Amino acid sequence: MKQRQWWLRTVPADELVAPLCAVAFITGILDSGTYHSFRTFASNQTGNVVLLTLGAFKDESVELHNTIASLLGYLLMGFIGGQVAHRVGPRVRWLLLLSNLLQIFFLVLPLVLLATGVLKGRPHGTQWGSLALLAASSGFQVAVARTSGCQEIPTAMLSSPMIDFITDPRLFVPAWRRPELRARNRRLCYITSLVVGAFVGAWAQETKGFIVVLIVSISLKVLVMAWMAWLPAEEDSPEREGCEGTMSGATSLSRKQEGEEAV
Repeated sequence: MKQRQWWLRTVPADELVAPLCAVAFITGILDSGTYHSFRTFASNQTGNVVLLTLGAFKDESVELHNTIASLLGYLLMGFIGGQVAHRVGPRVRWLLLLSNLLQIFFLVLPLVLLATGVLKGRPHGTQWGSLALLAASSGFQVAVARTSGCQEIPTAMLSSPMIDFITDPRLFVPAWRRPELRARNRRLCYITSLVVGAFVGAWAQETKGFIVVLIVSISLKVLVMAWMAWLPAEEDSPEREGCEGTMSGATSLSRKQEGEEAV
């Protein structure tokens, strides 16, 4: 019973801040590698929408089939991840672990395709399939992150978080631990993580190649999954329900006694 409760426990939003920043770091690595290799983003779908419009007007620099595959994979898994999170609870431990497991799976498949030479010499053959898988990983990741209660850390985009950060009325307050500065601090950590990850990804792509980018990303995803597995949890749901049930029973008994006294 204790083991089952461990899987069903809800992780507090505050405990997810650091792991989600780590996920943002991995996103930066992947997007640098995917754009360099495929001229398409796996996570930055704003950029992909712009590329889609350019490709529609015959811009030869745009790999239109890759861009469409990335958008569709991202939206499909984002839809599934978000709807599941709304129904079971976005910070339930088993969903967090399942999300990470699916992300790893969708990264391992393209790695296998590249390592076995399936993509070699076929730039317009199966690349779109790899992009769809990479984007599917990001879609599920972002959907779970956006419903986790850490709104400052979407894990894949920068436009809104950067504006929210620079327009924060407490931007220049010389403190770190005050509760009212929590949103500012989270955005700063998130932006830094994603940007640094993008630099690391660009360096790895330029010096080692995309296979190494994928291996590094998968390894870090595994570490994040293990991290989330051992995060402290909120109070068990069954206990809360039990307390509520006890209160309801006490209220009913009280009302019954009041009725008897009135009679």
